[in-house]
Amino acid sequence: MNRLVPTFFILCLAAILMPGLFSKPPIPTPKDGPVEPSFFEPILKPKFNFEYRKKGPHGSPNSIEAKVAESSVVFDVKSGSGIGSGSIKLKEGNWPKKVLVRLHLRGLEGFSVSNSKKTIQRSDLKVRMLDPEGNLLEGKYLLKNKGYYEAIVPSSLLGPEVREIQIRWVDFYRG
Repeated sequence: MNRLVPTFFILCLAAILMPGLFSKPPIPTPKDGPVEPSFFEPILKPKFNFEYRKKGPHGSPNSIEAKVAESSVVFDVKSGSGIGSGSIKLKEGNWPKKVLVRLHLRGLEGFSVSNSKKTIQRSDLKVRMLDPEGNLLEGKYLLKNKGYYEAIVPSSLLGPEVREIQIRWVDFYRG
């Protein structure tokens, strides 16, 4: 009984000093129906369409595929002939913070990426040569090594009004 009185006193004091401690406040209901919290904005995962020639010279296959992650996208480009171009169209969502183009070619002497207003050539892009595990390779060509070239598409090409970019590639210039 001696412990019960102080505990009861503390609970009564807490209930007086901190209203709502032992009860839930009423949930406000808007007149026009339920409202989503203002801090929640659904994030649409970007979706892309591609336009390119599915077959190159002599019937060699070409492909462009997107691998979308939380804040990045990787466009994998494979070209049997080594020369080609394509359009990448943003159909839904926004451009991710990081946009990469991986070109699975034996060499990369020419590459450009553009939107309708600006074109950036390979010499002005950050392009790396990587092995299949993503480790940096030395040299200029992948003649004896397996791997790919990876180019970072600058965010200056991907503003909110940009819905399409074009890419062009050449593995080796032929003379």
